[in-house]
Amino acid sequence: MTPRKWITLLVVAAISTLFAFAAARPETPAWKPLFNGRDLTGWKHVGPGNMTVEDGLIQTHGGMGLLYWTGGKLGNCRIRVVYKMRDFNDNSGVFIRIPLEPR
Repeated sequence: MTPRKWITLLVVAAISTLFAFAAARPETPAWKPLFNGRDLTGWKHVGPGNMTVEDGLIQTHGGMGLLYWTGGKLGNCRIRVVYKMRDFNDNSGVFIRIPLEPR
């Protein structure tokens, strides 16, 4: 076999190996929703008022209060929040990394 054919064979083998490693890579895990759209499983409320789930949305009643996640630790993640403003000056009220359990 000529040196040129050996080089071609090595290049094809290297490319095939790269494709095999790329195909064997684990897939990115799917999004894990923290809110199931039915109830407040994994969530805890403190402060004035309360929260309910209506038509798949979390609704506040009688005060702001604080609804926070207790369903497990999160890390190395992206948090995606979808919210609807009722009034012009509303906000999402999202806080991350609360060091102590709120009272």
